Amino acid sequence: MALIISTLNIFSFNNKNKIMFIREFLDRKMIDICFIQETHIHDINIFNSVKETFSSYFLFSSLTTSNSRGVCIFVKKDKNIKIINEYFDCENRIHGIEVNFENTNLNFINIYAPNSSTSQCEFIQTLYTYLSSKKNIIIGGDFNYIEDREYEKKNNTYWKDFYKNFNLVEFEWSVPNLLKKDCYTWAKNENLKSRIDRFYCEKYFVKNCEYKKICETSMSDHRMVICQI
Repeated sequence: MALIISTLNIFSFNNKNKIMFIREFLDRKMIDICFIQETHIHDINIFNSVKETFSSYFLFSSLTTSNSRGVCIFVKKDKNIKIINEYFDCENRIHGIEVNFENTNLNFINIYAPNSSTSQCEFIQTLYTYLSSKKNIIIGGDFNYIEDREYEKKNNTYWKDFYKNFNLVEFEWSVPNLLKKDCYTWAKNENLKSRIDRFYCEKYFVKNCEYKKICETSMSDHRMVICQI
């Protein structure tokens, strides 16, 4: 099995230049499956424009109810990935697809977690609802929290319980010579950086799941995380 997957918080697809940039970026990096957060796609015309621009990909997305939130998944059409099922929440923060690739069923779940501690705890409870019957889980996106940070203790407890209950672990690192200080995925300025964009999979599968690159983009304050499974 060899799929290149990625995640990026784009902070709005409501810009033609940004849509084209991301399409070309995915082509250059040879991405097979891409998770996008904060699409802000609330208009069918924008949806159709994105779908047309990414014509070499299947687009899985729902319209947002406001000019905020929104997650989508792009799947390369020429990778012989069979789509079995699609599911998403009404808050436009969870979007999942069940696929069959090389005779293996996989559930890819893209998330955009809320910022506040209380909202995150409620969000995790929602995740239980959507994932309770799912197997072979690969979940990624913008988690909006930093593991083991003291002031996010409540969030960490809820997340750790969630990972334990679904037997999830973070992808392994295969990036040579990547310093810890360079592993950030979001930055407000030189002094405020964090690694809030991540991927997890079921423990039995982790040896097949590796982080490969963390790439700067000029269209977002997040960096794209690229992995291989």
